[in-house]
Amino acid sequence: MQLSETGPDAGKRVVALATPDVLLNTRFFEGLGERERSRLASVARTVQFRRDEILFMQGDAVKSLALVLSGKVKLTQCNAGGDDVFMWVSAPGDILGLMAGDPTKTHTCSGIAIEDGRALVWTAEQMRVLFREFPVLSANVSHILSIRLMELEERFREVATEPVARRLACALSRLTESMGVLTKNGVDIRLSREDLARMTGTTLFTVSRVVSRWADEGFVRPGRESLTVIDPKMLQWVALQGK
Repeated sequence: MQLSETGPDAGKRVVALATPDVLLNTRFFEGLGERERSRLASVARTVQFRRDEILFMQGDAVKSLALVLSGKVKLTQCNAGGDDVFMWVSAPGDILGLMAGDPTKTHTCSGIAIEDGRALVWTAEQMRVLFREFPVLSANVSHILSIRLMELEERFREVATEPVARRLACALSRLTESMGVLTKNGVDIRLSREDLARMTGTTLFTVSRVVSRWADEGFVRPGRESLTVIDPKMLQWVALQGK
């Protein structure tokens, strides 16, 4: 993972940089007490990344595992022709490089920062040691992979069977929960319409047309590289009804 250290003290006092909510709420640390979580954080490097920075490339060996503390990272997968698909967004509390404990694994996606942020990073060798020391971590990784697989299965079904409006509403509903930022105007989702098109298997033109119609109906507000969900309940209704 091509992440830059924050300075000469990178890796020191990392628990102070990791907010309690992140350490408590991440699925990766489930089943561990405060002392164990602090122990894991203390051996990690604290690193920072910048918007648009490529953190790792599809096909590269998985050399590290990272817990996102702040900022967001989009994961994309590219085919042989150079076309890419937006797979999902990793937000604070999410893990990148889940297969770091297996030296034979490579990244199935590329990771690109869409916001400045920080992460705790463990090397693959560290993770092999930590998996032996804390067996619950292996179970947590399996749980996270299972959740991601179920989401991908659901999204595949949506692309195969649902109209564009419904699958776009489903995607936005998931994003409001995973990466939405609550503001006085609603829930901000800081993704471009092009990213939404790649995520839902449609075109930029179609996403723009659907979003414009929803804006006229008053439950979303499009921005330059974002979208504000003014009425999440209405969005969920569209996700159910497909209109």
